[in-house]
Amino acid sequence: MQAMYDHIEGRAAVYETAYRIRTSSGDYLWFRDVGRITRRTEIVPGEMSLTVTGMVVDITRQMHTEDTLREREEHLKEALAEKEILLSEIHHRVKNNLTALISLLSLEGSYEETPAGKAIKKDLQDRARSMALIHETLYQTHQYGEVDTGVYLTNLTRQLVNSFTTTKTVKIAVDAHGVMLGISRATPVGLIINELVTNSFKYAFPESFDALTVRQAPPTISISLTKNDEEYVMAVKDNGVGLPPGFDLATTRTLGLKLVNFLAKHQMQADVEVNSTDGTEYIFRFLE
Repeated sequence: MQAMYDHIEGRAAVYETAYRIRTSSGDYLWFRDVGRITRRTEIVPGEMSLTVTGMVVDITRQMHTEDTLREREEHLKEALAEKEILLSEIHHRVKNNLTALISLLSLEGSYEETPAGKAIKKDLQDRARSMALIHETLYQTHQYGEVDTGVYLTNLTRQLVNSFTTTKTVKIAVDAHGVMLGISRATPVGLIINELVTNSFKYAFPESFDALTVRQAPPTISISLTKNDEEYVMAVKDNGVGLPPGFDLATTRTLGLKLVNFLAKHQMQADVEVNSTDGTEYIFRFLE
């Protein structure tokens, strides 16, 4: 009853306190006591009387409910922690297995040691790296439900730049800050960007083409991913030589671009637009 005593001594405007009473059966009943004490001196001159106005409410059920909720919250926290540890281990193992696959592809004899065989081997390694990097990003950021595409795409393009030896310096620009994707979306996005950036490195900037003279800018590949309401818009563009006349993504015979078209149409249900003005640009629009 310290709250009431504080009020009597002038230290509180109102009092509110909760207490419990043990019954004869050993159980506890909880009560909340809320009230105001009014000082009166006009009844007997020179003396002060106190009038207590308030109420006492049985809050036993409420306290038991709060205890139950706290226990459930603790159990949920423990279950969530265990789930995060499990997911972390799964993503780490998937990344390690894909890394092992990349290493196997590096072994001599895994493909014909011809230029075509080496090119196929490198393409497979890059595709496996793009998938492994998703799981590595999830593992490092501890965000197991969604991929931070700003982090992921920056690291992915850095890997691709390091995997190519070119006579020209190609600038890479990534704009995907703050955009999150579920793993079912991030996987085809990564594979598509892997194929298109690879194509740009291979074909967009031949020795005979001077981007600085023709485009008034150095060789550049730009990648952007934005979200407007429920729609995502992804664009991959280079300022290279552009596409050949009559190019159609749906009928192309290039394996990498066939993969792009398949992933966009069947896995992402994306609308695809291809532009060849001042270079090559692919635009993908898809929903969550």
